[in-house]
Amino acid sequence: NLSPGSKVSRLYRLRLADSRPMCLEHATVPQQYLPDPEAVDQSLYAALDENDCRPVRALQRLRAELFSPEQADLLGVQPDGACLYIERRSFLANGASVELVRSWYRGDSYDFVAELLL
Repeated sequence: NLSPGSKVSRLYRLRLADSRPMCLEHATVPQQYLPDPEAVDQSLYAALDENDCRPVRALQRLRAELFSPEQADLLGVQPDGACLYIERRSFLANGASVELVRSWYRGDSYDFVAELLL
């Protein structure tokens, strides 16, 4: 939802759990909300919160994919192994897009549970 030529900050992270690679995450944030990606220490949302632009709503899509050879190498899994791909678009209270995150989770390490209120 950005205009062509809009400046963005990009973060590429290897997420760990107990020193074990678990997820690759690519986040894109409009530069007006995150002028310096080096300002992100442990948490992207903490950095956004410091700029008063923490998301309040998100749309998330999940699907099965296969790891590329490069992704598999970073995560220490077999190439073409199963992964859970998650794409999240996050928004501010005024509806502006503040974040696009693409994540590839190890398929051998996750079990997702969702509670639905009907």
